[in-house]
Amino acid sequence: MVAAKDDDHSENTFPAPGAGKLALVKSAGIYGANASGKSNLINALIFMEKFVRISASKSQEGDPIDVAPFRLDTQTAAQPSEFEVVFMIGDERYVYGFTADSTRVYEEWLTATKRKPRLLFRRSAENSYEFGDSWKGDKEKIVQFTRPNALFISVAAQFNHPTGKIVFDWFKDKVNTLSSRSPGMELHETMKKMMHEVGFIEKLNEFVQVADVGISKVIFEKKSLYESDLWAEFPEESKLGFAGYLREKPANPYNAAPPQIKTIHKMSDGAEVIFDLKDESLGTQRLFTIIGTWYQVIKENQLLVIDEMETSFHPLITQFLIAMVHRSESAQLIFTTHDVSLLDAQIFRRDQMWFTEKDKSGATQLYSLWDYNVRKEENFRLGYLKGRYGAIPFIGEIDFGK
Repeated sequence: MVAAKDDDHSENTFPAPGAGKLALVKSAGIYGANASGKSNLINALIFMEKFVRISASKSQEGDPIDVAPFRLDTQTAAQPSEFEVVFMIGDERYVYGFTADSTRVYEEWLTATKRKPRLLFRRSAENSYEFGDSWKGDKEKIVQFTRPNALFISVAAQFNHPTGKIVFDWFKDKVNTLSSRSPGMELHETMKKMMHEVGFIEKLNEFVQVADVGISKVIFEKKSLYESDLWAEFPEESKLGFAGYLREKPANPYNAAPPQIKTIHKMSDGAEVIFDLKDESLGTQRLFTIIGTWYQVIKENQLLVIDEMETSFHPLITQFLIAMVHRSESAQLIFTTHDVSLLDAQIFRRDQMWFTEKDKSGATQLYSLWDYNVRKEENFRLGYLKGRYGAIPFIGEIDFGK
């Protein structure tokens, strides 16, 4: 996400705080053939975020770590995998990483740079620890409670250690992930904001109007179980005894049906018709699953990592969502896509277009369009489809009729 020295689309960048002339890009789109490793990059980020947050609290001694090695090489198949991120908090730059396999964490490290690099801590494969002068406060107790299959930084955060919380809180408060494979969890984020965040429903209604999805208004419906559509699905014999109980104890939490998102459409005569969200198109449903997180990322200037961003979306909707990030102060978006309409110099800088391609060993190589000597006025879409930048499938011929 470090910006190259290029004057194009300066609105797509922002200055890194306290880092001199260093600028960061607000978005990066990753292209590549199917099975070229795009999703693995996203999955690695998702795993790292999850492992930092839960390894100390949710896993038990001996529980496996969800790490799969690169199995197409005899050496790496038996080696731990390495994960590392570089991020900034204010004008301080941190480098945090670890190596792990499915059984244990082998190494872990954290350094910080303001004027010059300094070590905060390092954990070795022999389970020994080295601490720099910048690590203040307790460390022996944290080491004692760190299991082989847990991260030291996660345990430190559990003990409310200020340095441990820097890394933990960055993943918790700044990193958001979305996947088309788990829409239920993402819809929950939108529903939570509709229930608890003042002004969100108004913003949501403004969004659906601008996005032109045929919805005039969105409402959030909360009913008792007795009044809801679910009541019709209850067996008749259950209704007889249960209905009286619900009427007698209306404040009982079990009397509440799950809240529902409803959409309002207008007929030609102006009359309103209420739809369930499940009656909307797949594209509209997906907009609702992601919009809560999208709103949060832009409002709080966070990082969003999303796989297969264009799934069920018209290309103009995808461009519309990306433009929201580019108009933000310092929100950031990393996404994978096959939507070649986005390979456009009117939308992205060359350092925002990335590609994945497998080498002869089957390992994924990640590189950007900036690595190629291409003119700014070149047709990037056509160049990509012609294979000028690699990262496309080489498809043969087959006839199923023979």
